[in-house]
Amino acid sequence: MAQLAIYAADSQGNAVAPLREISLPDAGVSHYMGDGHRLLVTNGSYQDGPHGTDAAIVDVATGKVTERENAFIDMRVCPPGRSCSGAVYVGISEDGLVLANNNGGGFTVLDKWTSPDVTPEGFDRQEKYGNTDCNGRAYGVVDTHILTMWSGSQGPTWMLQDTATGRVDMKAQCVSYAEESLWTWEDHIVVSPNGRYVIAGPVAFDREQKKGFCLDWDRDRGRKGVSLTSVTDNGMAYGIVEESDPQVFVQVRLDTAEPKVLSPNTVLPSCRATGTPW
Repeated sequence: MAQLAIYAADSQGNAVAPLREISLPDAGVSHYMGDGHRLLVTNGSYQDGPHGTDAAIVDVATGKVTERENAFIDMRVCPPGRSCSGAVYVGISEDGLVLANNNGGGFTVLDKWTSPDVTPEGFDRQEKYGNTDCNGRAYGVVDTHILTMWSGSQGPTWMLQDTATGRVDMKAQCVSYAEESLWTWEDHIVVSPNGRYVIAGPVAFDREQKKGFCLDWDRDRGRKGVSLTSVTDNGMAYGIVEESDPQVFVQVRLDTAEPKVLSPNTVLPSCRATGTPW
């Protein structure tokens, strides 16, 4: 059982009490994602990353809990001859639940649209360059955006797509299939406190400037990949050079996308509070 305690954000003092406490039965391995006033609690396995096949939606204002079981029932994208048994809940937005099909590709915003219906220009509905039948994979939700990856002739392209329409708002072109860089992190999407910057493994987006870039492996250019782990309000990201031993830590200014190696004894920041200038 998981016990949630909801506090007012402006609470102060030593005698602060929760506004309400909410019990969630059979929580299992729990992961928490929210859209501001609702909390999506999934109880899948660690193999699913921060996603799960069952979920509970918690209204933090009222304490109401709505349970949803078996994501494959809600999934709307099943390639011919393949099942939706790999469906997981990947996030929640104002436009609805977001689900992805790990067994055959594709994703959907429940009762709104499916990925084949909003296939970006220049990409095929069916994947030709990877291992799944449906092109398009969803990895998580950041308020009005879904982090997705589409396969194309130039390699994988990561995108932030609008949750209401599926419109592509920004892209980051990668060289290699950097999916493993994302799944090694239990919470693989990180957002700056002010909401402007989004990072995920080697991928970074500036939502104000509507641009993105990718720091994945590029063996032709002799470049090792960087997995980004935190980012500040002013666009300074920190991360680790992939497969470095001993580990090599870097900082990356997201306006230039140029990594700078840090001292070996550096302790990387795990998060930054809103307004932190460095």
